[in-house]
Formats: sequence, structure tokens, C-alpha cells
Amino acid sequence: MIGLENNDSSFFDIRFKDKTQIKVLTQDVISFQYNEEMNKISSGSVQLHDPKNIYSRILRQGRVLDIRFGYKRPDLSIESLFSKKENKNEISGVLERKGIKASIQSPSGSLSGTIKYNMNFYASEFLDGRKNKVYRKGTKKTVIEEVFDEMGIVETYIKFDRQIEQITPDTYVMQHESNFRFLMRIAMEWRALFRISTNSKGQKIAFFANPKYVDKLKFAERAVGASSGNSLFVDYKDSLCNVIDATWQNHVGQSGQGDNVQIKMVNGKPVHTRFIAKGEKIQAWRLDAAKIDSELRKRGSFTSKAKLMKEWLNNNDFNKLVKEGFFYLVNEVSAPQGLGYSCNLKMLGNPMATTPLKIIFGKGFPDFFAHNDLTYYARKVTHTIDRKGYMCDLDIADTFTITGGIA
Repeated sequence: MIGLENNDSSFFDIRFKDKTQIKVLTQDVISFQYNEEMNKISSGSVQLHDPKNIYSRILRQGRVLDIRFGYKRPDLSIESLFSKKENKNEISGVLERKGIKASIQSPSGSLSGTIKYNMNFYASEFLDGRKNKVYRKGTKKTVIEEVFDEMGIVETYIKFDRQIEQITPDTYVMQHESNFRFLMRIAMEWRALFRISTNSKGQKIAFFANPKYVDKLKFAERAVGASSGNSLFVDYKDSLCNVIDATWQNHVGQSGQGDNVQIKMVNGKPVHTRFIAKGEKIQAWRLDAAKIDSELRKRGSFTSKAKLMKEWLNNNDFNKLVKEGFFYLVNEVSAPQGLGYSCNLKMLGNPMATTPLKIIFGKGFPDFFAHNDLTYYARKVTHTIDRKGYMCDLDIADTFTITGGIA
């Protein structure tokens, strides 16, 4: 067993599923870290003092682990009640995470003054083997369900805009990698967020959905064993003050964001929208499909239609297309579901912090983080426990940033 308990009642505890009796001396434990990230395998590490190279010899590659961490005693302070006051949907429950299954992979060490051993571990889906398969029938949702079933997922949370699209001979879905990497790839292609975790019983649960459904589905609550709530409140000052430090950035103009053209599937049909940034406002010029269809019908013959299509494709003057009525103006208060902001913060340790989880900002942050029309999510959470106590690092982004510019 490997474990550590601090004066603030924070703790972590790692046991070996093969019942091997390994006792790591408390004074040899340096730190514990656990990383949760969307579209990535959960991972972590335990760093140990290993002056006689004993732990590196015993804690070998492949050992299966059962991990718990959190607080031994609940937080009964007055300050802890402010989060519920500021955020009525604050996620809460017993402050302990359990049921995390992993195996030792890619251990490492260092010899510089003292000898240290890093017991790196990855969630069990890391061991999923490569496969070649073609999905020829059903819908996009049934493809996800089939893969989840093969991976032994007992609870699934699936809801994305393209899930009812039928698989046809022209749209066969090809898999040529492991199940996990396959899900990572198609999550990007189908504009969904993807995550596999475990519930408190150690059973695998999975999430594959659009960001707008994060706080409507119960994945985060099940992953952390929460009793209520679906979002996390953070603030740098005022009554709660659970954030120690933070940095933020605006990404508009990077990676094709800002002025751009987006293609979004609506009821199985593509909708083309051209976005033009005007400060913090967005002018959206949307392609009028009905106008296109009407003009083609007027041409009659196939030759005339082909000639018209060629003229449109060769036209580089967007303003001319607007004047002719092929695009119509849609004013947006901001970019779809966000302005392209991200925030990295360090806060007091909270076992309820996970991903994907909706984040509510307090008044200690700039106004655009507390804007009612913008939604932010944790896309990566790192839990760290050492002798100083328990801390969390959160990587947070709005919907526009988290989906690469597609709402």
C-alpha cells in the first residue's frame, strides 16, 4: 500500500489489486498527482524517495492499482457554505474519490543528490489493443454504443447533434486503431467531447456529447460520486476565495478563429456561416440554401445549372454574393457560445473537480468570465497531494475554444 495523510485531512491511498503486500514508508512519499482531461486517458504518478532502489524493483510495469484520494473529514467551515450561496447548482458530496482503476506504465526515476522513483500510471483503457473494423449500418450513435459496449462501459452518456445520421455505403465509418484512439478521432470529427472514467464502484462510465449537454447529463456527478449539483464555483476574492492564482488568454485569431467560415450540420444538412469579428460582437453571414435552390430551378437544363454553379465557385467577391441575396446577416452578441477565452487556475483541492464540468466564475474575475451568455468548462483537472496539502490545477475554456471554433 502507498498512502499519505496531511494535517488538513487530505489523503491518497493506493492498493494493489493482486493483493501483493507492499508497504511504502510514509517518509518516502513525496507527492501524488492525478490528471483528468477530455479526449485523453486519465493518468497520474506517485513520486517516492528510493535511496536503495527498492521501490523501482518492486513497483514494476503492469501492476494493477486501486486508487482513492480526497479528505478524511468533511469541510464544516462557514466559508464552505458560500459556494452554495453563489452557485445553487454547486456540485457536492462526500469529499472522497474512489473506484479509480489504473496500472503502472512508463515508470521513471532520477539520481541527482537524492534517488527518486516515479511510479507513473494510466487508466485501464490504455491497454486497449488496435483493431481494424468497418461500421456499415446503424447511426453514428449506434457506432459509439457498440464501441462502448466492447470496452465494458456500464454507464453511457451519449448526446450529440449528429447522432441520428444514418451510416450509408457513402459514409462507412472506418476504424484502424484502438477503441480509445478511435473515439478520440471521431469525437473531433463529429464535434463532441469524449471522456471515460469510473464510478465509485470502479465500473467504467463514458461521456460522448456536445458541450451544451455537459450540465444536463449526469456524467460528472457519477464520476466523482456527487450527491447533488452539476457545476463548480471558483473565485479569486470576496467570501469564497478558493482560487490561489490564475492566468487567462483570448485565442481569437489563432488556429483560424476570429473571421472564419464554418460548416455546421443541422438536421443532417450543412449550414454555411461566415463570421466577421467586430470587437466583441460578431456579424454572421449565413448561406441561404433556399435562394441557391431557387436559382438552380430557374435554369432548367443540367447544362445551365452546371454553368451557374461554376460561376459561383469562381466568384471570389463575397460582398457581391451578399448583394445578390445568397447570404443573409445574423447578428451575434458574441462568437457562438463564447469569445475564445481560456483560463488556467490553481485552487484549493476539491475531489468534486473533474472534466467535463461546467465552471461558474465569481466577481474576482474579469467581466467576460461572469457573462451570463457565455459558458465555460473544465477541460483538464490535475489533483496534487503532497506534504503541503491538496491543490487542484484547472484548465478552463469557453465552448468556442473547447470545440476549435464550432459551437
